[in-house]
Parts: sequence; structure tokens; C-alpha cells
Amino acid sequence: MVQARLADLEDWNNQPSRQDKNQSRWEYFLNNQKSDLPKTNYRAILPHLGYKQTTSCQRGFISLQGKKRAIADNGKILTGDALIEKMKQIEGKEFDVFWLDDNEGNVLKAIVYQNGRYVCEVQEMPKFQRAKAEQTEQDLINKALQDAYTMTVIRFAERQSKAIESIGIVSVAPKPKRLFQNQRIKTL
Repeated sequence: MVQARLADLEDWNNQPSRQDKNQSRWEYFLNNQKSDLPKTNYRAILPHLGYKQTTSCQRGFISLQGKKRAIADNGKILTGDALIEKMKQIEGKEFDVFWLDDNEGNVLKAIVYQNGRYVCEVQEMPKFQRAKAEQTEQDLINKALQDAYTMTVIRFAERQSKAIESIGIVSVAPKPKRLFQNQRIKTL
């Protein structure tokens, strides 16, 4: 029944537009959008409309829908000092991820909130073709982004390990006194 209604909508949108017979209704709609419309404020709506999942950040990646995803902000995956600042807030800690899915169940938009405050966005790391003969310009850009992200995470881990001071253990407990001395044990 739902498929039949979706098919009706698709048929209606593909009919010629009343205003311009050379375009479908859908094409006319897309071509006549107001260009200065504000972008969707996902930070405001996702906590109320989206799905909620409690997860954590481990080694720079956030697990969402069983996939490791990267830390992002303003629609771009972070690298360098910006990534390190976000990792200081969430690395190794639990937080809530609110997300919306598209018609196929893929993550459309995901945002991290910690204690009710916005922290960052979550995006899937773009993939690239590993075979050099088949790499395109976009594959090289994606590989460079992945490399920069990975190196930033490694740099963060190195800084964190150097920040941990070595600890000396001092025993202040008195040595226990022997109440009994059995000479026979020594001769065995």
C-alpha cells in the first residue's frame, strides 16, 4: 500500500508542470527554490527528531551503526589542532549521538552531545581506491584526508602518553614480623 502511494507521488512529480510545460513538476520545484533559504539547523532538531545512541570515542573514531566514523564539524572532517581539541573533550568517554537516516537507512546527519551540550558532528570517512592504476583525483584527496586524520590521532596519542608522569611506588607498610621460626623448613 505504501509502495503504491509512493508510486503515485512519483508519477505526479514527473508530469509536466503547469507553469512550464518543458519541465516536470519536480524539476520546476527544484529550479525555483529560494536561493537564500537558511540551512537546516540540525543542532536544534536532532535531539528531538533523531535517533539516539549512547557510544564513545576510541582512538579518534566514533562507533555508530556498527561502523567507525570520524569527528567532523560544519560538514568537514577535522584534522590537526581542531581534531585534537575535540578529542580532548570526548576521547575515551561516553556521550550521546543523535542522528537521522535517509530512505535507505544510511546516516544522513549525526551530532554528538555530551551532558546536553553540542560537541561535534560525526561523518563516515570517505573511501578511496587502493589500486594505484584505478585511483582518480577524488581518491587521492580522500586518501590525503584519511592520512591527515590518522596522523593527527597518532599525534594526540603520543601527547597523551607523554603527559602521563612516571609514578614511583613507596611501600609504607611495615615488614611483617615472624611469629614462629621453623628451622626444619630451611634444611629441606
